[in-house]
Amino acid sequence: MKIHVSPDCRSAWLAVVLSVCTACGGSAQNSDQPGAAINDQQVAGVDTTSDTPPSQQTDTLLSDGNNALSHESRQLVFTEQGTQRRAVVQCFCQALYRNTLLFYHFVDQRAVLTIDIGNKTTDFPTEGMIHLFELSASSQDIERWINNQHSDGLYVNPASPIQSVAVGESAVAITSSAYIESKSGYWGDEYEKYRLDFTVGNQAGNGYFLNSFSDHADVYLQTNAPSYESGE
Repeated sequence: MKIHVSPDCRSAWLAVVLSVCTACGGSAQNSDQPGAAINDQQVAGVDTTSDTPPSQQTDTLLSDGNNALSHESRQLVFTEQGTQRRAVVQCFCQALYRNTLLFYHFVDQRAVLTIDIGNKTTDFPTEGMIHLFELSASSQDIERWINNQHSDGLYVNPASPIQSVAVGESAVAITSSAYIESKSGYWGDEYEKYRLDFTVGNQAGNGYFLNSFSDHADVYLQTNAPSYESGE
């Protein structure tokens, strides 16, 4: 059996439905249209009633004036417990001492800060690099990479950085230097040992934030280069 509804009845019924939706603050939007059943205040966890822009609700920005970091950035903090520090002053060569290399392995963050201090002038020029590795990389494989940077490259399968960034020119500042003693090599090379105190400033970059810290290092200033013929 078919029920016939007159046009007047259909109009009255629609008027009732629309009046109920209006009273509830809703709309007669088609549910097939995008977003018809979405509460705007629940989209991606963003509170649209807040005065804070959505981009700042989902990201915590840290900046040094040049770079912005998200809340997922790796926090690189130099501590005795969480950082493996290695200092290298000798090389596999005929010179007794080399430029000083410092490695700071932030184990939990899978990151390494390298600092190179020159040993040819009393200006002791410095260079710094921050290396980020895959979070799945093991600390042992990262230590193998560190070893290969100053040795003959004994390990064939070390971890590889996915990002390497030079720190700012003024990031490493030498605050004091003190002469310790003189040293002689085997090939006529001569050195003066210095103890340097230095600071590393805050460094913000893509995917990391390096917190400032202070440290010291020994540098062997080369006052006379080796003469390889003299050892024959």
